[in-house]
Amino acid sequence: MELTEEQKEFNREVSHIRVRVEHAIGSAKFMRIVKEECRLRTNKFVKYIYDTYCFT
Repeated sequence: MELTEEQKEFNREVSHIRVRVEHAIGSAKFMRIVKEECRLRTNKFVKYIYDTYCFT
């Protein structure tokens, strides 16, 4: 069943909002990692933060 133009537009708007929310959640998770005590060696910790940041 084909969506109407109104339904397609609604889906686009919801999608844009969802992306912003997901980015905000990713940033919150990133900041939580930064606040926690580092139990890894420094070079591994920096790589972990960099990898996490790049994928959010």
